[in-house]
Amino acid sequence: MKKYAAKMTAVLLAAALITVTGCSKEPTSGANTAPGSSSSPNGTAANANDKTPITFTAFFADQNADWDNMESRIGKVIKEKTGVTLKADFPVSASDQKIALMASSGEYPDLVFGKGGTQKLIDAGAMVDLAPLIEKYGPNLKKVYGDYTKRLRYSNNDHAIYVLPSAGVNQKYFDSEGGFELQHQVLKELGYPKIRTVQDFENAIKTYKEKHPTTTDGKPTIGLSLNADDWHALISVTNPAFYATGAPDDGEFYIDQNTYEAKFHYLRPEEKEYFKWLNHMNNIGLLDPESFVQKYDQYKAKIATGRVIGLIDQKWDYQEGENALKKEGKFEQTYAHFPVTLNENYKDHAFQETGYLAGWGNGHHEKSERSGSRDQIPGLVSVR
Repeated sequence: MKKYAAKMTAVLLAAALITVTGCSKEPTSGANTAPGSSSSPNGTAANANDKTPITFTAFFADQNADWDNMESRIGKVIKEKTGVTLKADFPVSASDQKIALMASSGEYPDLVFGKGGTQKLIDAGAMVDLAPLIEKYGPNLKKVYGDYTKRLRYSNNDHAIYVLPSAGVNQKYFDSEGGFELQHQVLKELGYPKIRTVQDFENAIKTYKEKHPTTTDGKPTIGLSLNADDWHALISVTNPAFYATGAPDDGEFYIDQNTYEAKFHYLRPEEKEYFKWLNHMNNIGLLDPESFVQKYDQYKAKIATGRVIGLIDQKWDYQEGENALKKEGKFEQTYAHFPVTLNENYKDHAFQETGYLAGWGNGHHEKSERSGSRDQIPGLVSVR
């Protein structure tokens, strides 16, 4: 069973790769590194060369229309290096309740990328503490996470490591893909004006919309549309308030750099001014009146028509709609990004270094069909 434990440690790293890349057709840097080349506790490579074929079941909380059963280049490398094949399952809709069903039924796959739903599994006592596995079989994992390994702990009181986070370690970002967006055709027609403040952003939308009240297809032009469907409201409505007022992205909290006091960021008086500006955009008819009632699919479909002049969003959230424009050759209706703030006294902190933010990742279940009891599988120890 030690062989199984070593393979499970390897496949958790493999799953992290798949979560990030979606088994893309082209490998990312380090994709050819053997995730299964771990050693036994005494330092020998007893399990490193074992490539006996084995299949693990897995559930990933993100929808993935591109899953190819590990037949891509990256998937084949993972199978070659570890002997592991993943039988993956994905939600059929954004409101899929499979995580909740797992927690209530006690029936689990071998591993899961549960995103925010992982908490339900931890509360159900189903998640395995991966720390002993990493210590025994995961020298490569320890190399990957390095000094950030302690950040994988669940909390200050519970030092169990329930998931291997999928976020890149020491990742450097060179492109800002979030913030305030304007169509390229708007910038071109207005002579590429400076877009630095919300007032600049508003002026560009207002001027262009007045010149073009309808599109070439005869449909009304939309000034600014937001995506407030479910959790997307955080991305498109509330989070931009801290970017626009010079705060870093610490999730839903603002951390005072002098006192280290944490509070909900939208309680800051500075952000009140940002939301007043959004109300102003609505009052003058530049905010899409459907912003707070439209569904995500409707939002993306609206962008795909080329009607929406401006967005405040992350690229991954609206990219599907933009890709439809690219497919039709309407590149002038795609979007450019700007680090817009409330006024020039604030600086955008999108690139501020935060260290490693562990967050969501892949975990293993004590109660999966393959696992059996804790006594049967050395190292797979649940803290509950």
